[in-house]
Amino acid sequence: MMLVYDESENVYIFKCSYEEKDICKEKGFRWDSNKRRWFTKLDDVAIKLKEYADEKTRIILEEKIKKLEEIKNLSSKIDLSEKFIKPESKDYRDYQKVGIKFMLTLENILNADDMGLGKTIQTIGVINNNENIKKVLIVCPKIVKSNWYNELKNWLVRDMSISIINGKGNNFDSDILIINYDLLQKHIEKLMEYKYDLLVLDEAHYIKNEKSIRSKMVFELKKNSKKKILLSGTPILNRPAEIYNLLRFLDNPLVKDKFYFLKRYANAYYRDVYVRGGNIRRILDVSGASNLEELGEKLRTSCMIRRKKEDVLKELPDKIKQLIEITAEGELKNLIERENKLLEELTNVKNLYELDDEMVDEVFNEILSKMRVGEKVSFTEMSSIRKEIGIQKVDYSIEFIEDVMENVDKAVVYFHHREVGEKLYENLKNYNPVLVLGGDNKSDEKINKFKSDSSCRLFLGSIKACGVGLNLTEANTVIFVETSWTPADVEQAIDRVYRMGQKNSVNVYFLVVNNSFDVYLYKVCNRKQVKVINKVMEI
Repeated sequence: MMLVYDESENVYIFKCSYEEKDICKEKGFRWDSNKRRWFTKLDDVAIKLKEYADEKTRIILEEKIKKLEEIKNLSSKIDLSEKFIKPESKDYRDYQKVGIKFMLTLENILNADDMGLGKTIQTIGVINNNENIKKVLIVCPKIVKSNWYNELKNWLVRDMSISIINGKGNNFDSDILIINYDLLQKHIEKLMEYKYDLLVLDEAHYIKNEKSIRSKMVFELKKNSKKKILLSGTPILNRPAEIYNLLRFLDNPLVKDKFYFLKRYANAYYRDVYVRGGNIRRILDVSGASNLEELGEKLRTSCMIRRKKEDVLKELPDKIKQLIEITAEGELKNLIERENKLLEELTNVKNLYELDDEMVDEVFNEILSKMRVGEKVSFTEMSSIRKEIGIQKVDYSIEFIEDVMENVDKAVVYFHHREVGEKLYENLKNYNPVLVLGGDNKSDEKINKFKSDSSCRLFLGSIKACGVGLNLTEANTVIFVETSWTPADVEQAIDRVYRMGQKNSVNVYFLVVNNSFDVYLYKVCNRKQVKVINKVMEI
């Protein structure tokens, strides 16, 4: 028996007699009926039979073993003293440094860190620390385009121009382009005119369907790209078939044979189903899962880094707040312009959302004083506008909430206006939500359902009705589709989830329209003088 490596075909061949075939077959070697030989292209499979290798193959395998161990150790390490280029006033957390190092080491990467661990910041760290990356294309869901832009502005050290690609009027010559999946087909010809040193797919599970248009578009872009990074906090190993296309995008050797991958890790099998007309159709069922521990090991030694919150909990703050800015279009954009005009009349301040921290409290107190002395007409009009903004925001928020639910078991979503809550409820029924409004005489029943029923994954609650007295620690994610004028209300609402009994850090997302009063309110809610402002609010 002998194991040899054929460089011309990049394949390991196991030479043996018929009686000895089970030795290699059990280790994962496959029979090539045309060439009549047992073979594998997977290093980790060949390593299992290293004892039978000839001298040349043994040296190759020892190098492979060393490399695999380095990658494996790095993929799960959570402490690193190595220094990385960063903004002067900021620093990466230790586990983020490990992520940056891992992503700098490989060309094709899947960062599957839990949501809230800073995959975006780690990716920017890669750009900061690799001067060969000069042209970058970032593909992401529409609702996080502005978030990518803001994080790049905050964390990018290198002098690189950044452009968000929208429907029209775009600058494709910028060093870093940010585009949402749904616009790829519209701009594919223009995008294909460029070569990319780095292609990033955020929420990469968007391409799990290899037949979808968005998948076909990113595979076109892949042809013009060197380094590729996929970001997805989704628990991908629950249904291994869903990771197949992601690995195919990364040219991972695990998926060179699709049927073998699906049979080995998705427990794939053929079954008959009845179709229209009484006919029978044979399909390949890939809904299962098998050999998950082996798959996880292979991913960690080839392309994937994944840390869970509990792995790095000591480094995380108790509450992680994040602003998610929505780019206003159409009617929503008109409403924001009306709101800003009205606020300018009230405060004599243009672009309220751009105020620095020193001015935030002063202007906010002025607004409250005018409320006290009875500027009722203006505030009645603004209340009406903000209600319409809330209703319009729902359509933008749904996509973000759906993405979040790919990563968590349960979440709490807050709103201010009844109509907003009702619209959310109608659009999110797939998650078996409960909706709790003011004066709801079935609120206790609904709360208990959320706490005890695993199929009830969303709690939709009015900030006023649900901001106090509840314990919702079954979730560790809070989303504000609308916020409150009162910082105390916001903190109280968060504390329904962040309280005694909560075992994880809590992710809090504020969905705001860029250049809007909500951006300003977010600043108010995060000021150190929150307690002082709360006293002013007692009107």
